[in-house]
Amino acid sequence: NSSLAHSGHGAASSITAMPDGLTVLREQQLLQVETLGAEEAALCEEESQATKALIEEHEAAEKQLRSELVALATEDREDLAMSPLAQAMREGTPLDDRVAVQMSEVMWEAYGFLSEQQSRLEIVLRERDEVQARLTDTLE
Repeated sequence: NSSLAHSGHGAASSITAMPDGLTVLREQQLLQVETLGAEEAALCEEESQATKALIEEHEAAEKQLRSELVALATEDREDLAMSPLAQAMREGTPLDDRVAVQMSEVMWEAYGFLSEQQSRLEIVLRERDEVQARLTDTLE
């Protein structure tokens, strides 16, 4: 009987030891979950900061492009106002071959300028779409 009582006591001891081991394992798992949560929060904050920086950079680039466009448009208007073609039109002078040639040149310059602006606009739009896609990916 005493050996029976002793073996029964050993089984009870191992049963009580099992919950302690499971408790320790559960605590370790909870610590790992907390650590992973903290790492994820840090990564999300880092991505958020990077996204904000990209937005600010994009806005600054758009602002700079707008100011460059305004400056170029102002220069072109001033150049055009000083041209012999503009002077002839203001004075009501009939157009001669020289003025017609200059008009053609001005139109080709305007075409070139507008083509360049169109190219710049397409680049900005492409960059905007890329930033928007990155923001969407970040937010998902």
